[in-house]
Amino acid sequence: MFKRILVQQHDETARYGCESAPNYTGKKKGATPQFHFVALLGLFLIAIFISLFGVAGTTHAAGGAQCDASPSVAQVGTVIHISCTGFDRDVLVNAYVVEPTGFSEVGRSNYAVCLVGTRTNSFYDSTSKVDESGTAVYNWYTQDGSRMNPCNYEGYANQLGTYTVVVQELDGKGGIKYAGKVNVTLTGNTETHTGAMLDIANAVYSGDVFTLSGSGFAPNEYVNVWFTRPADCSGLGWWYYTGVSAFSPSGWSGAGILGPDSVKADENGNFVATYSATDYAGSYPCLGQWSVTARALGSGLGAEAQFTMKGKSISGNASVWTDESSVPSIGQRSACWGGQDQCGVAVHVHGSGFPANSVVNCWFTRPDGVVYDALTPGASSYSNYAAFQVGAGGQFSGLASTWTSDVGYQGEQPGTWHISCGTPDRKYSGAASFTVYALPFVDP
Repeated sequence: MFKRILVQQHDETARYGCESAPNYTGKKKGATPQFHFVALLGLFLIAIFISLFGVAGTTHAAGGAQCDASPSVAQVGTVIHISCTGFDRDVLVNAYVVEPTGFSEVGRSNYAVCLVGTRTNSFYDSTSKVDESGTAVYNWYTQDGSRMNPCNYEGYANQLGTYTVVVQELDGKGGIKYAGKVNVTLTGNTETHTGAMLDIANAVYSGDVFTLSGSGFAPNEYVNVWFTRPADCSGLGWWYYTGVSAFSPSGWSGAGILGPDSVKADENGNFVATYSATDYAGSYPCLGQWSVTARALGSGLGAEAQFTMKGKSISGNASVWTDESSVPSIGQRSACWGGQDQCGVAVHVHGSGFPANSVVNCWFTRPDGVVYDALTPGASSYSNYAAFQVGAGGQFSGLASTWTSDVGYQGEQPGTWHISCGTPDRKYSGAASFTVYALPFVDP
């Protein structure tokens, strides 16, 4: 039911993502890029824009709650007011959003979707207190790359497309008493960056290192660089975020590309910069059409270029299968980390046809082409990559998990996923598919 802006054709399986990531040190959540990102306002030329316009939208939901959004269609950078009625008075309600791909995230001011209740006990919480009339109000501070306050982050813009905003009152028994929802469509703008040139390969392979060259800038000036993900990209890699479209490759390593966000042109106005199509935690970028934009704030010169992110094939000469045919998007209790409610999407995976007494690693591929290295559930960090011992008969079994779901905070992208497993030299590998199905949050 959620509208996608663009549907890309993805390579069959995935980048074989079990080797160590290149030596980039991307910053963790809350990092601030070291350049002015105001220029991000014009990054959406390459996107497919929504042509629907309106002032406010209204959607009814079961249980008598009703929500309005004003405006319901807006450019990124707009503050959107969400008002919901039909709740019990003086109770706390919570909110989350579902992006066009089905990926869902709780609304928090320190998340990429900065959804802040007007009557909240904590600015970083997703809750808001209902007034005496049964009304709850939230403000969504959408991001265009320049806004830093009241949210924690800069250097990114929200993904374009139609989101569903959900506000709900729990029943105190683990269920939902009342819920209202409303659709909000975010669009880009038509600003372009011209006067200079960018050169990049037509195709970049997930997991590889690639080079971006620029020319036509003023001598010795600094040039800001940012990347824009495909329109059907879902939430980020192992980070608990959603809705990032354009981003600083230095401050937002979870988006799948790492490298400098500001480079200095030489005396001839040229520059060369190197980027890695992976992050430092075993996640790899969406497949499909990307764009890169460069702009020098001093001269005002800029340029844009497009490239295709492709996945690498696997040999497929071994067999891999899973016990589970489908799993919930908010994770499973069999894959919780450190005894918390941080539970990944997980499957019991098996394989045959591998070399006797060898070791295999596994990795997940999301519907949008993002790849996660599979992890061993129960560890205290995201770096505990799964490695399974193959027996004398060429078979292995194990439990493989993502790090990215968190009951009450995030739900993974629904759709058909793949799990691939292979020996470190990739001479033997195989893949299996399973379905991730969406569930609403119960207790954000």
